[in-house]
Amino acid sequence: MKNADFVVKLEDALMARDYKQFSDCLAENFTCTGVSPEPINKEGYVHMMKMMLAAFPDFSNNLKIVGEKAGIVHGSLELCGTHTNELDLSIMGMPKIPATDKSFKLGQDTFRAKISDGKISNIDITLAEGGGFPGIFAQLGIDLGG
Repeated sequence: MKNADFVVKLEDALMARDYKQFSDCLAENFTCTGVSPEPINKEGYVHMMKMMLAAFPDFSNNLKIVGEKAGIVHGSLELCGTHTNELDLSIMGMPKIPATDKSFKLGQDTFRAKISDGKISNIDITLAEGGGFPGIFAQLGIDLGG
């Protein structure tokens, strides 16, 4: 299996909402960096993605693999979805946000995924301008204040 196949397998599990398979694709010491001030561990990442798919049932990463070198898979993401259910951010210390029935489409983020021993050990994301949760909130017309 090529390293890129592990990333595709992770994406396929996410889109199938097979959270056990999704979690199994990640190393126990997995971290996601670049999307928050602190790295997100495996449990937090799985929870974050469950939360996104619950709030945005048509959510898509629009994953594209660009290449791989020395165990690192390079690619891009363009997140989009329609906010038809409550967005529960309580685990992040934020309020629950009722559905807005609005859609968002972010610019192209880039990522590097490190594969170790057949599992993804790190995903490092470089957000496009206007990306991440602030970009989603802005497009949905959500003002959390501060």
